Amino acid sequence: MSGPTYDDVVKLLGHSAYNPAIVPQLEAYVKAQASSKAPYYFNANRTLVKLYQFFPHLSAGDEIISLVLFLALVEFPTTDFCALACLVPERVQSREPCVTLVRCAELLEACQFAEFWQVFGQIQTEAAASVSMKQAAASSETQSKLRKSILSLLAHTYRTAPLTMVLAALNVSSLDDGDAMVASVSGDTVTFVASPDNTKRSRVFKEGVNYDAISSMMTKTTTSAPVVARE
Repeated sequence: MSGPTYDDVVKLLGHSAYNPAIVPQLEAYVKAQASSKAPYYFNANRTLVKLYQFFPHLSAGDEIISLVLFLALVEFPTTDFCALACLVPERVQSREPCVTLVRCAELLEACQFAEFWQVFGQIQTEAAASVSMKQAAASSETQSKLRKSILSLLAHTYRTAPLTMVLAALNVSSLDDGDAMVASVSGDTVTFVASPDNTKRSRVFKEGVNYDAISSMMTKTTTSAPVVARE
């Protein structure tokens, strides 16, 4: 029997969001997301982690929780990982593969992309990682999604950047200048498509105070002020 579809899960959350009976369906959907058989659904994953909080006896080890965190990691640069990690007990985060996932998230947040790829690659050989996670980490779809997100961040930050830096950040040996975000690759320099974010804007100074208007107001106030007679 096939697992629940996206529409099935939406309906479940609509009428039984915190019913522990839906845990098996949500767990099956997490696995479907990891194998690219279902679209990513943050609300469903968050609901599952919350159900584990309310009903700890329903959590069958760290496999599903770590998969949920992995899926959130791949959604970089969203804040999904942070939002879910704060719901995961420290005792779980202190064990592998969560330790590696947290480290990966920290490196992405710090824009240390070259170091990120080194740690991310360890997931495929981590003994505590599930088969589903190892396969997802090794898939070209997952890695391409991460590279696209990193490239987008670079393109929004830099107008030009050293080719070696960009290659290291993407963990690739060559760069396709046909990418929509890359204007050209010339020699050792990558030029990104110009955007409001990566282009220096000329500052236009605009006087915020009209002194003529203030002077006029002060004159009117002075001339219209009542004269107080002295006794």
